[in-house]
Amino acid sequence: MKFLSKYLWLLLAGIFYACGGGTSEVAENTEEASNEEAPTEAPKYSGATAMGVMHEVSDVAAWKAVYDEVSDPDSRLGYVQSTENPNLLFVFEWTTSHDEAKASMGSEEIKAAMERAGVTSEPTVTLYDMKYFNQNGPGEGQNYRVAANHEVADFAAWKEKFDADAENRTNAGMTLLGMATSPENANMVYMVFAVSDLEKVGEMMGSDEMKAKMEEAGVVGEPTITTWVAPAPADNASS
Repeated sequence: MKFLSKYLWLLLAGIFYACGGGTSEVAENTEEASNEEAPTEAPKYSGATAMGVMHEVSDVAAWKAVYDEVSDPDSRLGYVQSTENPNLLFVFEWTTSHDEAKASMGSEEIKAAMERAGVTSEPTVTLYDMKYFNQNGPGEGQNYRVAANHEVADFAAWKEKFDADAENRTNAGMTLLGMATSPENANMVYMVFAVSDLEKVGEMMGSDEMKAKMEEAGVVGEPTITTWVAPAPADNASS
């Protein structure tokens, strides 16, 4: 395992996620003495599906202005910047469905918006079936993100081993922000962790002990790991 080149593919979590989307508010009738509640609408984003979009931009501030203008605020999970190239961004959003996400990303409207925002590379889109989402977010000082993806022989068996190792991740200063699988392969796992010390986490994840645990848990092949930094809260208010 190694901390990589900017074009290797990551994950989630991260995306990272298995959470419920928002809760619809119940309107109250203040003009009439009625105990009836207004019907509630199902949340647009259930937390079941999400997507990650990775691309390079010429200027992050200019890109974000356009992104904030054209994207749905309720869909935004946030974005991160590569530790190797601050203009390489990974954007996370809730989606209503995988079909909707594909249609949206292939639309002329989105292509025009990306051009206007100064996107300089072909976007890489990954779709997620969310398994876990940490609604508490990162801990204090955890400004970095470590994204990891790998295939496993059996997700349920791997997840049991992963959960049993939670204390070691906590001791290494890692907070799981999200976990997902691929809609095309239920054994392809994506995770995103918040960390404060990349060197410490890198040593732990690259250790012989961790490699042995992964092998025992049924990890197939070499994991892909990427490192990112989260913008200041004022710049990344949607995360």
